[in-house]
Amino acid sequence: MSDYDGRKRQDMDLARRSVSPVLLAFCVVWLAAGSAAAQDATLTGTVTDTTGAVLPGVTVEARDAAGGGTPRTTVTDGSGVFTITVSAGSYDVTF
Repeated sequence: MSDYDGRKRQDMDLARRSVSPVLLAFCVVWLAAGSAAAQDATLTGTVTDTTGAVLPGVTVEARDAAGGGTPRTTVTDGSGVFTITVSAGSYDVTF
């Protein structure tokens, strides 16, 4: 084996070791970003009375339908609109 072949093999080994951590870091960041996005959901709605008039200042609660977790609450704005950020899942919404 010539000296050139030894350097070439050493360069290839170094390249393999250098790419693996970079590829691993990319995969971890990509998976973390994907799972983070998949875990959040936004509930938005408008609270109205039986005549269709909007109701500002109403407390709205979203509770996990399975009974776990802490209920999330918010208050409707001047247009009767509410927004609650929750983890993805099924929720019972009351006001």
